[in-house]
Amino acid sequence: MTSKYVIAVALAAVSTSFAGNIPVASVTASSTFGTYDVNHLIDGSGMSGGLADDNFHNMWMDSGGSTPTLVFDLGAPYTLGSTSIWNYNADCCGLDRSVQSLNILVSTDDVTFTPVGSFSGLPEGTGNPIPADVLNLSGAIGRWVEFDITSNYGADYTGLSEVEFSTDTGQVPEPASGLLVLAGVAVGFIYRRRMAA
Repeated sequence: MTSKYVIAVALAAVSTSFAGNIPVASVTASSTFGTYDVNHLIDGSGMSGGLADDNFHNMWMDSGGSTPTLVFDLGAPYTLGSTSIWNYNADCCGLDRSVQSLNILVSTDDVTFTPVGSFSGLPEGTGNPIPADVLNLSGAIGRWVEFDITSNYGADYTGLSEVEFSTDTGQVPEPASGLLVLAGVAVGFIYRRRMAA
């Protein structure tokens, strides 16, 4: 095995792509109303063919009278490409609970959050199966993503149906992974020298 081969394998390991949807480890909300469950935002309930249904049992809603905050833990740092948001869509209970505007922030330590952008004009739910609104996150790097919801369509409560995140560039290597790759390169050089001797 040549040292060039070892280096190529190490570089390939560092640049492994995780394109597509990012599995969300957990989500927390500043408040949740009654039997609504914040985990419905990440569990795919009510989703079919990329569309969210109108069943409120599959959605999250805050406890009302505030501007709620959601924090998504992606489980590891990622370079983010976009987020897909399916708005509150239960026509039985008031489509004006749909999110109209929000600020999105990211963090690598769950302490300091950096603003990514302010987004407004998300369309109100229709009560029919709805597609996602896709928001560009411009390559922001983070493990935690915070949604600060700033307005809805006039209701006392605010909700969402589903949220997903995606990346096009790959996972950010963690320091331990980088050290393992360097150790592998060093072992390759040692192996190469011993084989040459």
